[in-house]
Amino acid sequence: MPGESSDEIIKKVCEAHQISKRFYNIVDKEIFMTGMEKAYEHRASERMDLGLQILLYDLEGKTINISANGVYLEVITKDLETFAPGSAIPIEINTVTSTPGLEARDVRLMGKGFVVRYDIKDVTDNGNRLRVALEFKDRLDILMN
Repeated sequence: MPGESSDEIIKKVCEAHQISKRFYNIVDKEIFMTGMEKAYEHRASERMDLGLQILLYDLEGKTINISANGVYLEVITKDLETFAPGSAIPIEINTVTSTPGLEARDVRLMGKGFVVRYDIKDVTDNGNRLRVALEFKDRLDILMN
């Protein structure tokens, strides 16, 4: 692998493992703003049901599904104003690639998501359990360890 770019290495690692390959396809596509007029049947990219750790500011949540254009997640918070539609939220998604024959590597996606909507699913002693839809207007940064 010496002399190869990080994109070439990511692609090789991801091609060897189906889930990681699908994950790579999500982050490798050029990400453009999609209009709110798009209905479920007209989604610009495939959604994958993946439960990954996601950090938003100092909050930790879990993804419900993810696509090249956004993520649907669950988080517990007392601060509903942070998740007002249109708000920009810095995010970090962490996962591990595990490809047979290759060493496991940590993958970190970093960027910004814009709140499309949120729903309060439950009220707990720690705050409101929200389901939040974020849209990616810019490409996410990919860091591998």
